Amino acid sequence: MGISSRHLRILGAAAGVLVLGAGVLGTAALAAHAKPLTRRTCRTVTERVRVTAHAAPLLARVVHTRTTRTIRVRVCRTVVVGTTARRHSVRVVHHPAPSTAVHISTQALSAVRLSVPTTSGAPLSLGVTLGSSPFDGMAELQGYAAMVGAAPREMMWYRQWNEPLITGGEVQATAQRGITPIITWEPMDPNNTADPSYALAQIASGGWDSYITQSAQAAAATGTPFLVNFAPEMNGAWEPWGPAQFGNTPAAFVAAYRHVVDLFRAAGATNVGWIWDPNADWEAGRVYASYYPGDAYVDWVGMDGYNWGTTTSDGWLTPVQVFGPAYAALRSLAAKPIIIEETGSTEQGGSKADWIDQLASTVPVQFPAVRAVVWFQRNKETDWRVNSSAGALAAFQALAQSPQWAGGPMAVHPAG
Repeated sequence: MGISSRHLRILGAAAGVLVLGAGVLGTAALAAHAKPLTRRTCRTVTERVRVTAHAAPLLARVVHTRTTRTIRVRVCRTVVVGTTARRHSVRVVHHPAPSTAVHISTQALSAVRLSVPTTSGAPLSLGVTLGSSPFDGMAELQGYAAMVGAAPREMMWYRQWNEPLITGGEVQATAQRGITPIITWEPMDPNNTADPSYALAQIASGGWDSYITQSAQAAAATGTPFLVNFAPEMNGAWEPWGPAQFGNTPAAFVAAYRHVVDLFRAAGATNVGWIWDPNADWEAGRVYASYYPGDAYVDWVGMDGYNWGTTTSDGWLTPVQVFGPAYAALRSLAAKPIIIEETGSTEQGGSKADWIDQLASTVPVQFPAVRAVVWFQRNKETDWRVNSSAGALAAFQALAQSPQWAGGPMAVHPAG
């Protein structure tokens, strides 16, 4: 369904969203529905316009015409699942007179088709990886939640094997906020990645048993359910525990993973759940099975994947292109819930806002076994943060505040 032809008055480029269209679900009707399940799809459209001044100061009229002047308009459609209700919104992203009120015709926008697939699946859980929290008194976490308009349901942070797995009350403090703690545990010393004592064979053969057991005892002592993601992206040659590093092999990874889990269970750390998390790989169907430690050792299967855009030779990739092969491989390998344990998009090479919109609409429909997604909120290889631009932040705010992404915290030991 396109947008009906009518004129809209929008105050400035940063104006609020204006809602219109046949079958609109008004404010009172929305209040009568407890968090209706919705699907939202957006596109940014370039309109060719002419700007003509009115008599009133600082007032311009934008009339659709074939000239060289352009405005950019972000148009969205929201479908309330199970009903015929539609909400259309239009927001000016850029126009030639950004400080003035403008009128735009939506005649041309009526040709824009915004198809929104529907699903009756349970809401997804949305998490985050931050740079400082939980080790800063949760200051960064609080700022992030205020910025996106919703608190994360998972928070992931990293620990390496040259430091304790748990340093204080960070696990308990995270869980007390209704957030599932996830520790990505990397068997390496970041100050000396060439140290062969971290080889997977050394771990599997008992060379690190004292450190692992101490870590397990500390984990059990928290009395708090949390998840550990041991040696993620094990199929990536860039990781010290990856293939060809120190003679590492898939079989050595499986042995090391099982050994770590066994030691935790022997120490009574049954409050810890385990994530098995390869990198999203176009060859996943051929690669993943050899690294899988078995259902008895895994609570969640995961995948890490990013849209690197033109920062790499891969170019701009949609969420389906990033995760499609990996998702198919995971589903054929194990009947486990899936977490996208790391993801993000660059701004380079395309519209990050559109990429976020695609993530919001495609994951629930095309990847229904995905139950949680963790966004990498850091400026590292590129600026992955959701607030890298105003457009990206607006798109992520819509995702974070959507009922479809309002699932509860991940279960450490999910049923089934």
